[in-house]
Amino acid sequence: MRKSSTLRHLLLVALLCSALALNAQELPPDSAWTVAPAAPGAMLPEAGRSLFDHVFAADGRYDLPFPFARLVRKLEEQVGADALGRPGVKRVLIPLGRSLQRGAGAADFFRFPRVVVAVDGEPRSAHGPLLKDRLYIGYQETAAVLEVISYNEAQGRFEFQVVKDYRADATPRVHYANRTVCTACHQNGAPIFSRQQWDETNANPRLRTRLAAHGAAPYGVSVARGVDEPYAIDNASDRANRLPAYQLLWQAGCGGDDAQAAACRAAALVLALQYRLSGASQLDRDSGRYRSDYAPVIGARWKKLWPEGLHLPDPDLPNRDPRPGLAARVLPAAAHVPAQFDPLRPRAPLETWRAGNPDDLDRLIRGLPEFLAQSDVERLDRALRRASAAAAIQEANARCTVNRKQAGARGLRLSFRCGQASEPARLRGRIYARGATITGGGVEGLSLGVLGALDAADVAGGRLRAGHARFTLKRGNLTARTHRGNAAERVDLRWGEDGTGTATVSVREDFARLDAAVAALRRERGREVFAAAPFRRAVIMPALLDALDAEPARWCCVEPGAVPPPALERPVREPGRAGGDQALAPFYRYCAVCHDTADPVPPNFLSGAPDGVRAKLAQCAPRIFVRLSMWSADAAHRAKTPMPPPLALAAHGIGAERWREDRALSAMLSEVGRWLEADSGSRLQDYLERGYENLPPCLN
Repeated sequence: MRKSSTLRHLLLVALLCSALALNAQELPPDSAWTVAPAAPGAMLPEAGRSLFDHVFAADGRYDLPFPFARLVRKLEEQVGADALGRPGVKRVLIPLGRSLQRGAGAADFFRFPRVVVAVDGEPRSAHGPLLKDRLYIGYQETAAVLEVISYNEAQGRFEFQVVKDYRADATPRVHYANRTVCTACHQNGAPIFSRQQWDETNANPRLRTRLAAHGAAPYGVSVARGVDEPYAIDNASDRANRLPAYQLLWQAGCGGDDAQAAACRAAALVLALQYRLSGASQLDRDSGRYRSDYAPVIGARWKKLWPEGLHLPDPDLPNRDPRPGLAARVLPAAAHVPAQFDPLRPRAPLETWRAGNPDDLDRLIRGLPEFLAQSDVERLDRALRRASAAAAIQEANARCTVNRKQAGARGLRLSFRCGQASEPARLRGRIYARGATITGGGVEGLSLGVLGALDAADVAGGRLRAGHARFTLKRGNLTARTHRGNAAERVDLRWGEDGTGTATVSVREDFARLDAAVAALRRERGREVFAAAPFRRAVIMPALLDALDAEPARWCCVEPGAVPPPALERPVREPGRAGGDQALAPFYRYCAVCHDTADPVPPNFLSGAPDGVRAKLAQCAPRIFVRLSMWSADAAHRAKTPMPPPLALAAHGIGAERWREDRALSAMLSEVGRWLEADSGSRLQDYLERGYENLPPCLN
C-alpha cells in the first residue's frame, strides 16, 4: 500500500472513531458566566493599571530589584500580616509544575524550581495599595522570566504581565501578556492553584528532600515548610476568583445608570458596611433599604440577565503528584502533564448562583467588603465613634442568672446567662476581674430584638462593684456592633445574693451617620460613586470619609501617574494570514493567536515569514500531529490535551462535535502527515505510540 493511502486510511479511522468525547462537559454560554472562559477581554487595560505597576514603577520606569529575594522584600514593605497574624507574603517552590515555564528548568528541576509568591496580608500603611488576594508572581530563574497576575482596580479585572530579562546585569522588560494565551489555563481570568494536598510544591516530603539537596532556602524561600503556605495561596486564589463576580453584580446586577440602579448600589453599600462593621455574621434583611431598594431590583435584573443562573469559574486544578516521574532516566519526562491534570482542560463551573436562592441574591452585599482593607473599616468605625455624641441610645433588658467563682491567676470569674426565648434581649458570657477592675471576658449570642443581634464580642474592660458589673464590648480593633450597624455601647449586669438579676444592654444608634453619608453621596456624587462602573476602594473610601468629615488623605492607585504606558511585546496579529500558502491557512486561523507571538512558550512556530514558518512547523510536526490526533481519542484515555484546545475553538463558535468533523482539522492532519512521511517515512501511528515526551522537542 502506498504511503498516501496509508495516511488517508489512518485519518479516516481517526476521524470516524466512535469513542469520542470532549474532555469536559459542553460549557454554558459566555453570557452565563461571571467571567467567560472563552472571552479573554482586551489585551491592554482600557482604564487604570495593574497593582504590580503601582508597586514596582515610578518616575516613568520600572524598578525591579534583583535577585528575587530583594524583589520580595520590596513587596513585603507594602504588606502587613494576614488574618492570623502571619507574614502576609506567601511563597512556595514548585520544581515540576504546570506553568508555561515548566520546561525551563529541565537542566535540573530541583536546582532551579519555580517560585510562586502570593499576597494575602493587609496593607502595611492605611493608604497603601490593597494587595491582599490581588498580586501573584511566578519566577523561573533559568528563563529569567517573571509571570505576574495583579488586579486593576479601575477596570475591575486581573491583568496578566510578563517580565523578561530579569537577571543580573540586565534591564528587565515588562509588558502586558497575550490574554488569550493566559486565559487558556486561567479560565477564570484570575489566579489558579492546585487543590490539596498540593503535591507539586515543597509541601510534598519527597520533593522537599530533593530540593534540600541544593540548599535550605533557594531564592529566600525555606524548603522545610509544610502545607500552611500552599493552603494560604489556595485560599487567596479562591477569594480572588470571586472579585470579578462581585464586580459583575455591582455593575450589571443593579442595572445601568438610572436612579433605581443608583439606589440599588447605594443600598448594597450601606448593607455591606453594616455587615462588615458588625463582624460579617448577619445581614439586615428586615431593613427598608433591603426590601425596597436592593432585593427586588437585583432579583428582577438577575432573572432577566441570567435566567439559568450565574456560573462561577473554577480556579482549582486537580492535585497532581509528580513523584512517579522522578524515576525517569530523562528528567523532562518527569514534567509530563497528563491530559487529566492539564490546566488547558475546560473546567466546569465551580458553582452556580441563582436569583431564587436568598444567599446568592445577597452575594453582592457579602462581597463588597472584600474591596476594603481592614484599616478602611477601622477608619469608618472611628469616624462614627467621633460623631456619635448626638446619637440616641436605646436599651434592652433581660433577666439573668449569674455565677461567681475564682479562676486562679485570672482572678474572679463571673458567668451569666440572660433572657428566655420570649424576651426581646438574650445574651450569655463571662467576665474576669481583679478587684474592681474588669480585665477581660466575652459575650456570645447577643440578641436585642429590634435593636439587632451580635454573634460574639470581647469584653474591653469595665468596673466591678458589689452586685454590679459595667463593661464595654469590642471586636478586635473595632467597636462591637449589632447587625444593624449600631454600637453595643455597654452592658450593665446587676444581681443579688441568690445569683438572679438583670442585664441592660445600651445601643448607640450611630450607624445613621454613615447611612446619611451614603445618601448624601448618592445625591451629590451619584454619577461618579454609584455609576455602572467598577467598584473602587480609592473612590469610595475618600468619598465616605469626606462625607463623615473625617481627615482626608491621599489614596493609592487612583490614576496611573508616573507608571510607564502599557504595551504588548508585539501586537497580536489577526489570524488568517497565510502569505499565499493555503496549506497553512487553517494553522494561522486556529493556532496563530497562541503560536504567532514573540514568546518561545507556547512554541511560536507560526511567527515570521512563510518559509521560516514551514521550517519550524516541520521541526514541530511530531508533536503537532499528536496533539491534533488527540481529538480522535477517547477523552478518558488521552495522553495530552488536544490542540487547538476546546476553549480556543469556542472563541470561533465551534463546539467539540463539529470540530471533529471539520475540514480544517482534516486538512491540518493531512498536511502534518505529509511533512512527517516526507521527513522520516515512519508510520504515523509510531508517533502516537512513542509517548509525547519522547518526541523531538519543538523549537528547542
